[in-house]
Amino acid sequence: MASTTPSTGFENSSIGPERPDSFESSLTKDELLGRPGAVAAPDGSQVASPVWNTLSSFFTYVKQSVEPAWSASEGKERSDGIDAWLDAEAVKAKRQLRIMLQGDGKQMEIFGKQARLISTPLSEEEETRLRIQVRETILGGIKEALYELLDEVQNETHEEQHTGQSSRSVESLRQALEDYDPDDDGAIQAQVLWSICQQPRFHSDFQQHGVTMQKLGLEENLEITCTCKADHISLHQLKRVFAHDYTPTDHDWFHFDSRHRPGETQIERSTHTLSITDLSISMNRGQRSKWMHIFDDCTCILFLADLAQYDEYLDEDETSTKLHDALALFESIVNVSKFAHKPFLLILTNVTVFKAKLELAQNPLSKTFPDYAGQDAEEVIAFLRNRFLQLDKREEGVHISVSDISDPASLTQVLDDWETSVLKDVLENVDEVSKE
Repeated sequence: MASTTPSTGFENSSIGPERPDSFESSLTKDELLGRPGAVAAPDGSQVASPVWNTLSSFFTYVKQSVEPAWSASEGKERSDGIDAWLDAEAVKAKRQLRIMLQGDGKQMEIFGKQARLISTPLSEEEETRLRIQVRETILGGIKEALYELLDEVQNETHEEQHTGQSSRSVESLRQALEDYDPDDDGAIQAQVLWSICQQPRFHSDFQQHGVTMQKLGLEENLEITCTCKADHISLHQLKRVFAHDYTPTDHDWFHFDSRHRPGETQIERSTHTLSITDLSISMNRGQRSKWMHIFDDCTCILFLADLAQYDEYLDEDETSTKLHDALALFESIVNVSKFAHKPFLLILTNVTVFKAKLELAQNPLSKTFPDYAGQDAEEVIAFLRNRFLQLDKREEGVHISVSDISDPASLTQVLDDWETSVLKDVLENVDEVSKE
């Protein structure tokens, strides 16, 4: 039986020209040792030396593998740089005091923004983006109020069958609201709405339906909602923000910028950094395990209560005010055992608005707190202050400030007071780190 040679699997390979068995023996010694260059096959074709290809690839790999990416001196310099960075970060971490912010959402937002301005003013780029946002907010608020006016007038018109000039005013306003130009940034529509609302005929036509611009909040009225009155969505605001030379103010940022804001604000002080994180978390006992770890490394806890909400009722519960809700939230946080030894700061804020509301005869505190019959502003504040303190069961107590955090001078004073009282011991350790 004839012997068979095991198949290599390459008999029918089309890679390269076919070579006789005597081809390898025709290679010279130099070529077998890997001298570069092509060799001639018996059929006259040129092929690269297989030995050279193999050896050159191997030695190139070895060279690349053993050659260092940088010299020893460069490696040491890089290592020293990393060590220096780690040391700096460690010192920075020791100088950073983490404050967890809780309480009224709007006041938390104002606190974070005001704290940011104390440390760093708005840049030109931020002002440009803010200008767009403020204009959108003001124009949107005006349009919403005017649509409400149209709905109210239309309902009354159906009942009383008013015609004539009133109908033309309604249609003129409706047309202006519905006109949309994709190339308009709002300036044209704002100008049209402003012009319509300034016409005497417009006012007289709508007043016969018992609808006034003041009723819709389109003009200045007695209700005060912030110390600077800047959050009125009024026609005066529309004209101001769409002026050619309009530059956003700090208060525009507080009240009219509805964009998402990072939950952490850094305040650079002389020897340390205050890192303020605001949290809107559930105080339900069953949910505490999900967020309690967030407070592990915090230096202290800050709670904001808006005094001006004493006569504002909850949407979901018309029998309870927002200030009553703040009292309940404060009690659920301040008495958590994990916070027993952490400094706890309470700010009773929006004081100017609170006092202005008390001056109105129809807004006495007794309407929502029947156990208090007085009306003197300072006595009322003392009464509410005690209501919060009565809820505190901690041995170390709570540090209380009464202030308007929308005022930069007031907030700066609050920060200074903290650092000389409740945070004094913590800052002494920070000072030692800074001197090292």
